Amino acid sequence: MSLASLIPVYDITHHDGKRYISREWLSNVNNPLSITTWYLDDGNYYHSGRANRVFFSLGKATDEESCLVDEFMRNTLGINGYIREDAWQTKYFIGKKEEILKLMDIVSPIILNEIPSMKYKLHYLLR
Repeated sequence: MSLASLIPVYDITHHDGKRYISREWLSNVNNPLSITTWYLDDGNYYHSGRANRVFFSLGKATDEESCLVDEFMRNTLGINGYIREDAWQTKYFIGKKEEILKLMDIVSPIILNEIPSMKYKLHYLLR
C-alpha cells in the first residue's frame, strides 16, 4: 500500500516484484527534493576511525545498475565516489570531504528547512 502519487515511481523501479535501478528512474532524480528523498531513504553517514563516509544503499544491485548510479553521481551531481559490495548489498560510497560537502549542499537546505526531524542525517555537518 502506498500513496497513489507514488505508483508511477514504483512502476519505473519494480519489475516482476523486484526493485531495479534504471536510467529512467535516475533521470527523474533531477532536483534537490528528489535527491534529498533518496538520501533520506537509502543514504547514511558513518564515521570510522578518522574516516568519514556517506553511502547510498543500492540493495543487491547488478554491475550495470552500479555503473548507472556511478555515472549519475559523477555526471549529474558532480560527485565522485565508488561502489562496494558486501554479502548483503551494494553501496555507493562518498568518502572525500569535498565530495560529501557537495551532497550536503544539495540535501541540507531541504532537511533543515522542511524536515528538521531528519537533521540527524546531516551528521557530517553537525560534527
